[in-house]
Amino acid sequence: EGISAFITPSTDPHSGEYVPERWKSRRWISGFTGSAGTAVVTLDNAALWTDSRYFIQAAEQLEGTGYQLMKEKIEGTPSIAEWLGSVLPAGSTVAVDGWVNTASEVEELENELKAYGLALRTDIDPYNTIWEDRPAIPQSKAFIQGLEFAGESAESKIARIREKIGSSAIVLSMLEEVAWTLNLRANDVENTPFMLGYIVITPQNTLLYISKEKLTPEVEEYLKGEGV
Repeated sequence: EGISAFITPSTDPHSGEYVPERWKSRRWISGFTGSAGTAVVTLDNAALWTDSRYFIQAAEQLEGTGYQLMKEKIEGTPSIAEWLGSVLPAGSTVAVDGWVNTASEVEELENELKAYGLALRTDIDPYNTIWEDRPAIPQSKAFIQGLEFAGESAESKIARIREKIGSSAIVLSMLEEVAWTLNLRANDVENTPFMLGYIVITPQNTLLYISKEKLTPEVEEYLKGEGV
């Protein structure tokens, strides 16, 4: 791909607290099982950044792997951009998977890398190729959270959102926002009753982006009734 380094965070496409097995790529590529950390792999080197909660665990799990442990917020520890600037020649390209990095994170990283003459790509996920037994995207069935528990219909909530956004549009990507807005639940994420999906609300339409396999006929009919 012409890439000199790839950065793997601990996040999923929804920036959730609990990450489905499919997106535990940092754990798979490094062997470090802590909940927070970022792995960076170049053609010749590898390093992992994590915080003080995991220094002992990370040192043990990274031993013999070829990874260098980077202790975050400790004096002398370089940032990811600083380290890449020291091990890569100017003109090199660094990559991240844009699905699991927020726009603000990508913008900040891109600016930091520019200082070292490094470019950033956001359109590649190497784990689709190299992780041969990668877990599938969760496909649990969505179910309706009744009004006796939700307290307000999805149609009413969407109307209130429209009042706030005016003539603009909004994209809801956090799973708790999706669940609250539509009064739908599922079992896609450990410890939380969420379903994977995105909502786009415009002044005229409410669009749910979700795997068709997750929708029962009952839920499909319910969504139509709520104007989705």
